[in-house]
Amino acid sequence: MRKPSTNKELTPREIEVARFLVSGVVRRKEIADRMGLSPHSVHFHIDNLLDKLDVSSTPEAIVALFRNAGARSIVDVAEVIL
Repeated sequence: MRKPSTNKELTPREIEVARFLVSGVVRRKEIADRMGLSPHSVHFHIDNLLDKLDVSSTPEAIVALFRNAGARSIVDVAEVIL
């Protein structure tokens, strides 16, 4: 089991993955293909993102990204993290 991250700041890759998630691209293989990464690498980045957002699932991460951005819509989130 991994230790929880003490650094809650998202890396550039995690931000890139978050952009896909909030835009509705949630399949890891599709994200991997679009980013030019392996599905394993995307899995790693999503796991780190979940840890930093203190959630246990991708849908919870999307909700947390909305909340953390003070967003009411996907457009608001996109403006904050894009």
